[in-house]
Amino acid sequence: MAKQPPAGIWQETGPWKVYVEVLGGRDIVDNKSPYVKLALGSTEYKTKQVSKSIVPAWYQEFEFDLSNSQQQLHCQLYDHRKFGSDSLLGEIAIPLGMVVDGIEKDEWFDLVRTRSGKIHLKILAEGPNAEKNRQEKGAPTPSIGPAKRGAKHNYQAKKYNDSKQCKFCQSALKGMFAKSFECTVCQTGACNSCYTSPDLKVQYGCKDPKAATPQMSAKMGQSVMNFYMNYTGRDKDGKLVVKNLPQEWKELFKAAGVKPRELKNPDTVIMLLTAMDKHKETEGAGGVAPVAVGGGAPAPPAANDGPEVICRAKVNYDYPAQQEGDLSISVGQTVDVHEKLDNGWWHGTVNGASGFFPGSYCEELPPEPKVVAPPPPPVRDDDPAPPPTPAPPPVTGGGAPPRDSQRC
Repeated sequence: MAKQPPAGIWQETGPWKVYVEVLGGRDIVDNKSPYVKLALGSTEYKTKQVSKSIVPAWYQEFEFDLSNSQQQLHCQLYDHRKFGSDSLLGEIAIPLGMVVDGIEKDEWFDLVRTRSGKIHLKILAEGPNAEKNRQEKGAPTPSIGPAKRGAKHNYQAKKYNDSKQCKFCQSALKGMFAKSFECTVCQTGACNSCYTSPDLKVQYGCKDPKAATPQMSAKMGQSVMNFYMNYTGRDKDGKLVVKNLPQEWKELFKAAGVKPRELKNPDTVIMLLTAMDKHKETEGAGGVAPVAVGGGAPAPPAANDGPEVICRAKVNYDYPAQQEGDLSISVGQTVDVHEKLDNGWWHGTVNGASGFFPGSYCEELPPEPKVVAPPPPPVRDDDPAPPPTPAPPPVTGGGAPPRDSQRC
């Protein structure tokens, strides 16, 4: 049988829009302010610089035009230097012809010209056959590209007199010489550096608050207020943080694929409160303890053996928790995995602590063989039969019969 050629846009006719999200890196050594440079043809983009870390994170998305499927995406990792030229830490050239039109490629790539290092990229080509390929292969909607980015922001220059921060880099927007911008629709604030960035996450994602705000009942409004009073606070920098979530909440947003930081959005809180109310109506009526909603002490969880373990994973890279709800994992540990989310985050437990962690930092272990009890020994025909049970002695005299034989 002839070998089938590999799938990809290399055998198709474009043009395509190529979307690349730079998520993060690992095993990056000798760096102080690493950033990534992407180049496709004559188009080049650079990510922001991040502070020194062996596991830097950028989470920035860029768009390229592609007409020749034989081109390569060049990815270079640099370390910014205050004096002299920036230092090249590693690079890789990715042939885009192996990308399938409409199917997202999510992969860790090994860098070359370096002692160690990997870069995590999502790549999506959107061309004439994108929708057809997704339908034929049953592929999910991509997590990057036009389907996820939303409406474009309508930024206008604005001077801030309060302590508002840039949504994307958390820098202060107030200042005598600060140049800042605000979306006239959703009031998203951006500093000049982010505003001029080609990052699609900055340019898109506008949501009209008038259209997006659901109508709330007085009871729901009070529940939302109770949630923020009981389960949120401010850190030393004045940022809103989620804390002290009861187990019922953690189980619910884990099942919904919601990370704790998303609970800062009132729309997400309303969605989860509504789900809890439905749970209370359906499960509470059947004798199951309802879930506590919107403040107060949560109902004690029913006695069980804990969440289901779908697999176990060995940790290959350290991941320190970045925020409330994350799970810190260390190389060599074995994690009980309860859930695998579509965005690459897993939920698991190690050493009694539970939370979210990046699944790409682990290696799934093969299932353990089930221990089966040995079968009973077979009965041999020549084994002597057990002696018959002796009959009870007859009752004599006028005494009462045994109590278990009395009749009412």
